[in-house]
Amino acid sequence: AEPGTSGMQNELGGGVDGRGRRWRVYAEIYRRPQRERSQRWRLGADRAGWRWRGEIQRSRGEWGALGSARYRRRWLVLHISRFRTDSYATRMYECEADLPETVSIRPLYGSGWRGYAQVSCRWQGWTLSGRYRLQWDRRIRRYGGVQFDWAHGEIDKH
Repeated sequence: AEPGTSGMQNELGGGVDGRGRRWRVYAEIYRRPQRERSQRWRLGADRAGWRWRGEIQRSRGEWGALGSARYRRRWLVLHISRFRTDSYATRMYECEADLPETVSIRPLYGSGWRGYAQVSCRWQGWTLSGRYRLQWDRRIRRYGGVQFDWAHGEIDKH
């Protein structure tokens, strides 16, 4: 891509989105006609605190698939994913809820499961958040984190 332009401009496709009062269903199809000749199909649904998502990707004759479910309430997030890809070329990216003020977008490839639980509680300006993630592919990997935040009164007031 030229300087100042997005490298994703070579993607062709689009999506449809249907919404109601407490639900949403969407589908997207994209393809990259240049060198990669890849295609991606995504289908998802949201209902109340639940989110379901499925994605299939094909690139250079290889395939990848991802299915996930997430449940979210005010203080709790539970998530589980199942992924399978032929190689890193067909990796799937998954955006995860993480500790406050952080973003987690993970590439998933190979074959495995991934899940996490996150809890958060607030009291008089204090927030305590904790997250535990477990991934099982070639081996079992565990990650955890705890974060304390305090926000009381006017922040950044001089």
